Amino acid sequence: MKKIFISNKFFLFVLLTLPLFFISYPIEKTFASQSIINSIEQCNSRILNCEKIKTLYRALDFEPVWNEKRINDLKVLIEKSKFEGLDPSHYKVDFSGTKDENELRITNTLIKIAYHAYYGFINPAKVFERWDFPKKRDIVLETLIELIKDDRLLSLFDRLSPKYENYRLLKEYLIKYYNLLDREKFNKIDLKGKIKPGQMHPAVAEIRKRLYLLGFIDNSSESPFFDEKLKEAIVKFQKLHNLETDAIIGKNTVKTLNLSIKDRINQIRINLEKFRWLPESFGEKYILVNIPSFEAYFYDKGQLLLYSRIIAGKDFQEDFRPTPLLYSKITRIIINPDWYVPHKIALKDILPKILKNPQYITSENIKVYKEGEEIDPSTIDWKNIDEKNFNFKLIQKAGKNNALGKIKFHMPNNFDVYLHDTPDKKLFTRNKRAFSSGCIRVEQALPLALMLIENNNSMNWDGNKFKEALKSEKTFYINLKNPVPIYILYFTNLVKDGELYFFDDIYGYDSIIAKHLLKN
Repeated sequence: MKKIFISNKFFLFVLLTLPLFFISYPIEKTFASQSIINSIEQCNSRILNCEKIKTLYRALDFEPVWNEKRINDLKVLIEKSKFEGLDPSHYKVDFSGTKDENELRITNTLIKIAYHAYYGFINPAKVFERWDFPKKRDIVLETLIELIKDDRLLSLFDRLSPKYENYRLLKEYLIKYYNLLDREKFNKIDLKGKIKPGQMHPAVAEIRKRLYLLGFIDNSSESPFFDEKLKEAIVKFQKLHNLETDAIIGKNTVKTLNLSIKDRINQIRINLEKFRWLPESFGEKYILVNIPSFEAYFYDKGQLLLYSRIIAGKDFQEDFRPTPLLYSKITRIIINPDWYVPHKIALKDILPKILKNPQYITSENIKVYKEGEEIDPSTIDWKNIDEKNFNFKLIQKAGKNNALGKIKFHMPNNFDVYLHDTPDKKLFTRNKRAFSSGCIRVEQALPLALMLIENNNSMNWDGNKFKEALKSEKTFYINLKNPVPIYILYFTNLVKDGELYFFDDIYGYDSIIAKHLLKN
């Protein structure tokens, strides 16, 4: 048997390098990883989001995340969260624990800020009853893992914040108003009565200062004279705040002028939050309805095909019938629809009219049914009918007085609401148009219906056939080959043509959001 001799030098080399290769690095790595594993096993789920922390570290082989650079990057993100409409005070990091405890706490803060950037600080489904949107796919942890591996934490907001153009533009206005905070030194405008162009009034100088600060006029003269330049500024201010553009400084204009910069910042923050509740995109072809501005938009591949004023659900305190916020798809167009009167509307609206005028039902072409059989309304003792014994079904037949007008847009949803035409067009001239029972009346219902039908039905409907059908009182059902998504939204701030618009919080939803989002 041949003997193998090992030199002393080779033996010494092996002796020195083995600890470095097999012991020093792996054990150090194992100790760090095992320490994190131990900390996660002891994680307090009342304080930390333990499951998400565990998922993240598992993907990172339980290696430590935090070093001095990444901690500084997180501090920058926390500071920048202010300009996403979030509150940096919600992301304070407690460094009072051990090294391993701090590791998880800092990671928990990163996860928290990432989820708030993507989904929002508030879960709208838990706050609003009349809300129905699908939840977007969760990409937060996979994005964080990628950013950590690439050492690009500062890209967090670029990756997770909403990609909508209006979100970006609102952020620009938010920065602008933050920059105005230190310059806001004007007094509250106290005005009794009205000021018209050409008049003199002591309040005019303060009004001009306010408009100058907000960028509506290019000088802050102390003159009490309501001149032409001020008139132009007032009209523009009224337009951007959905007020009557009469150039008269009255109660509503003064109330809006008295909004502080902080009020405006908070309103923008609230509306940035709403974008985080939406899907990542609206798709190629879709309809947007915005309740506070009473507007509808039809887009295809980024192009605005149609704009329409709308009438939304009532905001009356004594008769609150808000239009729900939802996502659906328009699947069918109904020409000359019958109106199947909802039971609540029959009781609240129709029954009082019948009691006042027994001929109302006949004059409005309403049929009365009981247990599926039509009955003569004159045989009913309406004076003895109330909510306890109103067991009738009312159907208004198609015709010139039908409440749905000539068109109904069918869209499946949990609230039984839809878009429709209306025979009463005069209400569209109002600035504030909250008059319906929850459904949405569309001023441009006919052109919208034709746009949706053309090249999107299996029955060869075209413009001529559509017009002929409208002339009759016969009901036609047109199923769309490709249903069109519709989003009913609630934005009290929008940027249009580069200008920031402010709309009234007609349903009080902003106030509800503020209680959660703006509290420290």
